[in-house]
Amino acid sequence: MDRFGSRLVIVSDMADLFLDKDIPRKEALEVFNQLTFYLSRFAEENKLIVMATYLPQYDSRRNFFFRAALCGRANVVLSVRQSKYERRLILEKHPVFDLGFAGFPSENLTLDKFMEAC
Repeated sequence: MDRFGSRLVIVSDMADLFLDKDIPRKEALEVFNQLTFYLSRFAEENKLIVMATYLPQYDSRRNFFFRAALCGRANVVLSVRQSKYERRLILEKHPVFDLGFAGFPSENLTLDKFMEAC
């Protein structure tokens, strides 16, 4: 960050390591909670953006805790979800903008068809 003047930090699939069954539940919850707190404070103190991705995981109590901890500390939460008919980009949390969603075109949409719609 100091060397290159970076203003963006990306943490990919943040919870994956902590969902490992070999890591004791209590230890995983404590360390993940500390990590989300640190990243939130780090972003604020250094006036930069920390973008953490959280890929869909199997349903478990640990998974629900991680998602809640990460989203609870975030200023902005965006998710991508597949509905029956379309993929949606959902703004779940934002300090200024109204919450809502936008639909993505079908996976079968060709570039030619997309350009015709523009």
